[in-house]
Amino acid sequence: MATAVLAAVVLAGCSAQGAPQEHAARPADAGTAQPRAAKPSSEGKTGPLEYGGKAIPEEGCPGQSILDFRKDYEHPQAVETARRISSRSYQDSLARPEVQAAFQKWSARMKEKGYTYASPMDPPAVEKFQDGPVTDGEKATAQADVACKARTGLLNSWFTAEAEIQQTKIAVDAKVLQELRELHLKKVAAARTILTEA
Repeated sequence: MATAVLAAVVLAGCSAQGAPQEHAARPADAGTAQPRAAKPSSEGKTGPLEYGGKAIPEEGCPGQSILDFRKDYEHPQAVETARRISSRSYQDSLARPEVQAAFQKWSARMKEKGYTYASPMDPPAVEKFQDGPVTDGEKATAQADVACKARTGLLNSWFTAEAEIQQTKIAVDAKVLQELRELHLKKVAAARTILTEA
């Protein structure tokens, strides 16, 4: 559904701009104008692309359509607020006693399986796991990690702690976040309208 909505937005934008729709292109020998780039300048750079005497947006037809569509629904302050809450709630959750306790239980279980890690963030940071194909050792570590998280209830404890932190932060910025929610709902409704009329 999301892909179809995006396609509708792109097609609507292309038509509105007078730029070619990708499915409507025909071979050059059919007598129709084809997209062409301006001749290189003396510095070797090319100018804007043109089609039928009209400039093609720098981002291309799909890119410009998306930019134009979302313009009326942007709220930079609210987006930044949401990002800040997400980032800080994660950092704050790491210091919560219940999360630290869950990490210690997880670490103890991992040690029983032959792995020495202080926290679940450590295994992914191991240098030998960063490059190349996935090894048997990496798979075994991942399996042990998942099993120990389930056995200790680490994810539930961590999720609960972080959710509580987020709810507190959301309450402080409730007004601006509600504005963002309303804009998202309007954007979805507008996209559905385009899809219906396409």
